[in-house]
Amino acid sequence: MTSFLKGEKKFDQPEDAPLTCHTHKTGPSAKSQFEFLPVWTGKLKPESGKDSFEGNCFEEASFEMKYDASSPNTFQIVATMAKPHSLVCSDTYLFGNTEVQHVEIFAFAGTHTFTFDVPSKISQDDLKANGMDTYLFCEGMTTEILSVYTTLKAFVGGLGTKGKVPFFEPKVPKYMEDANIEFLKWATHYDLKERETKNVEIDETQIKSGDYFAVMRLDGLDPLIMYGTGSHSGHTVMAHRFNGELHIVESQDAWYWPVHRIQRTPFKQWMAWAEECDFHVVYMPLSEKMRAAYNETSATEFFNKV
Repeated sequence: MTSFLKGEKKFDQPEDAPLTCHTHKTGPSAKSQFEFLPVWTGKLKPESGKDSFEGNCFEEASFEMKYDASSPNTFQIVATMAKPHSLVCSDTYLFGNTEVQHVEIFAFAGTHTFTFDVPSKISQDDLKANGMDTYLFCEGMTTEILSVYTTLKAFVGGLGTKGKVPFFEPKVPKYMEDANIEFLKWATHYDLKERETKNVEIDETQIKSGDYFAVMRLDGLDPLIMYGTGSHSGHTVMAHRFNGELHIVESQDAWYWPVHRIQRTPFKQWMAWAEECDFHVVYMPLSEKMRAAYNETSATEFFNKV
């Protein structure tokens, strides 16, 4: 983790290319985490005409939005499906924007017309400005459900701060840890290796205001942040001294953390909580140049303000 954060290793992010059901396979199987999510097939606007593409079942698929300014409370989507690959296949699409969402299963060729209500002025303005996006689910229902289950294993657990109630304790369960390690390996090519855990006591006198602590927790959210940002940590905290006493400052809103929102925690207390919550922590002191530029007084004033 330290090597990645120092830039010694490159983050291998997938190519930024449009996904289709023929190219979307990123995990080891269709049952992998997040494989249940649909792929984007286009954006519909009244003036954009037809959006045509190859579906999963129907070789020729197109959508067109029709909007009558004299009837601003409704709009229509006309879907045309043709050339199915078999007599028993189907395609499932999601239509949506910030105000309207709808899922439709197409099992028959032909033209299908859907009418949507947009009763509020906000919905109408959003529709005119941004239109509606269309998405295609690539897998069958059984596989989709199995992918959802695999994904949930990476998120459900270690949710609470008290007691030994299943799912609601600060420790990350083994199944959850394994699921996140698997996700990081195939999604980011970040192959974590298990090693013996040893207590590392950092001399508090060495830690200065402005020093950086990078945090990774194998809880679903941090690996997702790592995937989306290209980072190899999911949470950022900083050391800061208030009247000479060492604290960790951060913005925190996790269920498993005892205190929420922008906060400061005495260093020893923070380290105890971090260990209890199964944090992986890397301590990265500022360089001398950046330490000289760090204004402790201004940082204290900012913290007290916010």
